Amino acid sequence: MKKWLVIALLALGGCSSANQSSQLYLLPDSQTLTEQAPKGLPTLVVRPVEFATYLNDSSLVYRTSETQLIQAKQNLWAQSLSKQVTLRVIEQLRAKQHQYWPVMMNPALSQAQQPKLQIQIDRFNGVYTGNAEISGEWMLIDKQGAIQKSASFALLVPLQDEGYPALVDALAKGVNQMTNQIVEQL
Repeated sequence: MKKWLVIALLALGGCSSANQSSQLYLLPDSQTLTEQAPKGLPTLVVRPVEFATYLNDSSLVYRTSETQLIQAKQNLWAQSLSKQVTLRVIEQLRAKQHQYWPVMMNPALSQAQQPKLQIQIDRFNGVYTGNAEISGEWMLIDKQGAIQKSASFALLVPLQDEGYPALVDALAKGVNQMTNQIVEQL
């Protein structure tokens, strides 16, 4: 009898400790070719995209109602979301406009006399309505530190399928739409 009890407990323990593997996601490639910097174009320093605190985690986020969010436990970003979105914005801006040559902010670059682009995102998640939502604002800051242009954005991108892979694809499309809006106003 004790032998069967021990076997049953071991079997139950094995079931409860079964590891669910995490799925890691990156935004898909933007499919834009980056050319070399054209001569004479002013540099535009793209500051790292800032995200709302609840988005700074590695979890993908899904809004289940008007007021409730869940952070995925097994579906995670493989790389910093800020870095992924910043790189995508730079690639997209290089391909879509020719007023500036966008570059990532880095310590080797003299930034004192360079215009800067700052993007703040307060929503970057799936929604119970079957969409991905991206919202926030962007600011173009001149050499003296004054805001030259700014605008808010609020985008809904329909998911093409169910699941986290479809959400990641829709979020990437939303970033592309966001950069389209920025380019129209630069």
